[in-house]
Amino acid sequence: MTGATPDSFVSHDMTKAADGVWTWKSEPMKPNLYEYYFDVDGFRSVDTGSRYQKPQRQVNTSLILVPGSILDDREVAHGDLRTLTYHSKALNAERRLYVWTPPGYSGTGDPLPVLYFYHGFGDSGLSAIDQGRIPQIMDNLLAEGKIKPMLVVVPDTETDIPEAVAENFPPQERRKTFYPLNAQAADKELMQDIIPLIDARFNVRKDADGRALAASRRAVIRRWFPE
Repeated sequence: MTGATPDSFVSHDMTKAADGVWTWKSEPMKPNLYEYYFDVDGFRSVDTGSRYQKPQRQVNTSLILVPGSILDDREVAHGDLRTLTYHSKALNAERRLYVWTPPGYSGTGDPLPVLYFYHGFGDSGLSAIDQGRIPQIMDNLLAEGKIKPMLVVVPDTETDIPEAVAENFPPQERRKTFYPLNAQAADKELMQDIIPLIDARFNVRKDADGRALAASRRAVIRRWFPE
């Protein structure tokens, strides 16, 4: 079995018990969400006995949540997670994004700021939801009074335009070839489609100070803002 630690992925040999079940026991883990997968005679496999798989373009990793952190589902007021399907004129494709709205959001009152959050390459929008735990983090931070009410929009980082499909590029070439092409297309979609869509569908601020951009990996931001 190979699993994530705070520093890196570490492989561990499993032991076959008399009943035929293979096991490995870890030391107590700190509260967090961890990735792991099985190596079965050279074949990478998810844990088919777990309901928690990491949403990716190629699903090959399972997840396990050690409770006790801000990632938990707590007994607090919960926001709503909405799925929007839209036509992207910039990409000439039907696309999907997720919108988290704070508890009690009705679209009335003062316009709220918006955080646009992009997942890492190779992942999907659901990666930011299920693995990134955006709904839980936002619910808990808001309940603790550490943030102000806002909307969080999670688009798909990968645009899948014909000239920028990640799987068509050798892994060692993606950073210098695929990333710039995809980033240019994603930036175009954000400006031409996503921001206008959110502005039209929700009561949000439309000034620069009312919008922010974040990503799960620094490389995503660097591709858009290399300076």
